[in-house]
Amino acid sequence: QHLGYQPSVVERWQSRWWMALLAVMVLVVALYGAYVKGAPYLAEKLVPLIPDKADVMLGNLAMDALDQTYFKPSLFSDIPKNEASAALTQVSPEHARLPFKLHMRSSKAIGANAFALPSGDLVMTDDMYVLMLNPKRELDEHGKKLLAAVFAHEIAHVELRHTMRNLAETSLMTVIVNSLIGDFSTVLTTAAGTVLNAKYSREKEAEADRYAIELMKKKGISPIYFALALERLQRAHGGEKKDEGVAWLTETTQDYLSSHPNIE
Repeated sequence: QHLGYQPSVVERWQSRWWMALLAVMVLVVALYGAYVKGAPYLAEKLVPLIPDKADVMLGNLAMDALDQTYFKPSLFSDIPKNEASAALTQVSPEHARLPFKLHMRSSKAIGANAFALPSGDLVMTDDMYVLMLNPKRELDEHGKKLLAAVFAHEIAHVELRHTMRNLAETSLMTVIVNSLIGDFSTVLTTAAGTVLNAKYSREKEAEADRYAIELMKKKGISPIYFALALERLQRAHGGEKKDEGVAWLTETTQDYLSSHPNIE
């Protein structure tokens, strides 16, 4: 008082509980806005600036890591591999952003599964191939179209650059949250990024479904095969849809259907 000190506006606000509560509410609304609209919008603008070679590098690193941990070489001969590759060719876009290559692997950990890496490498397990065989243990035309439907969905993830979009969205949110509470708890920043990734994986799965259906129509394959393929996958994984959100890489170690929209 002797020095004539006057509290600042912020200091006066801090002394009022209702102002502090209002500040928290404004912060929550701002973060939610960034989470729902801001990060996806910025990611959509940023991803086209990232060269394709970044996708290739990321995919190669992921493939090496998976081969060292979850996968073993395929137990099948070249004939099944060629049949599966032919199914991939059936639905490959004429002007693909990256060339697509099929890899068959053996894995007891993930069962019947197929997924795409951002590099254009599509990985399919031996169990997935077996799942599409007819009662005579042959991959007939029906089975090839079922595989083509699965591949169409995975091609969509690559063409739409879902991995890069996930990374961009998660990174942007992590930076935003970390700038606010980074010196308080890094655990919260990690959790925020994980939750964001899980949420958008569901949206991207639905987007990939729509892309796959349109791609199949262009290739003269009925979309009914997409539904039939999903039904087989559902039965193969116990018939239950777990409500777990997972990213594209984590998904390879869990249920294929865990982040997929409702089968019906």
